[in-house]
Amino acid sequence: MDKNEIVKYNNYMNTLNFKNFGVSDFDFLMVLCAKLKDRGTDKVTLTFVELRHLTGYKQTSNEQFIKDLRRMNEKLQKVTACIETKQEILSFVLFPTFVIHKEKQTLTICVNEYFKFILNDVVQNFTIFELLEFTSLSSKYSKTLYRLLKQWRTQGVYIFHDIADFREKMDIPKSFSNKIMIRDCIKRAVEEITALNKSFENFKFECIYDLHKRGKPLVGLKFSWKAEERKVTEIDDPFPPSKSKNYKKSKFTNIEQHNYDYKELEKKLLNTNNFSL
Repeated sequence: MDKNEIVKYNNYMNTLNFKNFGVSDFDFLMVLCAKLKDRGTDKVTLTFVELRHLTGYKQTSNEQFIKDLRRMNEKLQKVTACIETKQEILSFVLFPTFVIHKEKQTLTICVNEYFKFILNDVVQNFTIFELLEFTSLSSKYSKTLYRLLKQWRTQGVYIFHDIADFREKMDIPKSFSNKIMIRDCIKRAVEEITALNKSFENFKFECIYDLHKRGKPLVGLKFSWKAEERKVTEIDDPFPPSKSKNYKKSKFTNIEQHNYDYKELEKKLLNTNNFSL
């Protein structure tokens, strides 16, 4: 049983807010993403043993384990996923099938039909990281920050310009002032991410203030690190808007869509000798 699974999903997932998720909730969710990757809408069954192993779950009681799974699913049902087109707005849950079998000690899940693009045929606009590294983080703030910044892993820098949106994605309590947020949430998350052996080498963090306004309010947060090298399977969009005849922009999750077969495209790009536009 390989614990070092790879989590890979469309960047749209980073726009969702996982309110009230705790450490184990995030670990369970990322295991589901890793196991459902490229499985379409097929049902996947995981044993409690496998779930415990992959998440590093420490509790020994099966009763508590089931309670934690059930609690995580209840939180998942409240995550708002939405697809908007010219004709309609679709709201749905991410995992419509979530069956905990007490006697068999298994969990059976599948991805919503409308959400399958998140985990299937993802060759561009994606976030990728090692599950083991993610589960090694011990706070929900470090896990969320790690996940959001992994979207920009090959850039080496990212600035959050919208503090309100950042607070919402990080699930910062409304009672926390920006000063408390930085001291108790961000700095501790940065320390934990900095301690990782692989990702975010030379990790740095700084606050951006508006020096021209009274009180010098916080207007941005900048994170920088040594950019990761692109792997051969990580490609830029080969059909940018200005060059593609088949290009079209869709309101489907505000993601630019193209009329081509992603699997076939990936195969061709990996065999550069036979690839031509």
